[in-house]
Amino acid sequence: MANNRKLSFLLVLCTAFFAVCLTCGCKTAVVPPDDSIVKTFRDNRRAYTDLAKLIMTEGNSKFEVDRNGNIKYVDSQKPEIGAQTRLACRQVMGRTFCLAVRRDATVIYFIFFEDLTRDHFRRKALVYDTDDFKGPDWTSKVGDSFNRRFVPIQPQWQLEYKYEELKH
Repeated sequence: MANNRKLSFLLVLCTAFFAVCLTCGCKTAVVPPDDSIVKTFRDNRRAYTDLAKLIMTEGNSKFEVDRNGNIKYVDSQKPEIGAQTRLACRQVMGRTFCLAVRRDATVIYFIFFEDLTRDHFRRKALVYDTDDFKGPDWTSKVGDSFNRRFVPIQPQWQLEYKYEELKH
């Protein structure tokens, strides 16, 4: 009798494990709607602006801080970012549903969705640019009209979609 209970318990446990693995493997990525990102920005505008200004004072011009506080330096750029910047990034991400903060020269990305697989939709981010998006990177290139889409929010701020073409 005890063996039957153990066997049925083991069978139920294996079935539950299989069901959880199956449902987790089939999840589609959730892309936050524009309204949610813009509302998050407006609710936390001061925190975003203060963080952007703090990040721009860093000596390192290319880095990323993820939600867990891990830092990825691009091309072994030095110096390391300060603890105050790391803490401020984590506070903003803890308050919002932002996944990572990335700096690339004069541009800061607050990334809400990023998928680096072969799917065509690649990134959705709130972007801060100290040059008011006047650089050549922000102008449409011939044949590039589907790769980027920008939604202005305020001066120096916009919502960016970045697409990647499917390569078969």
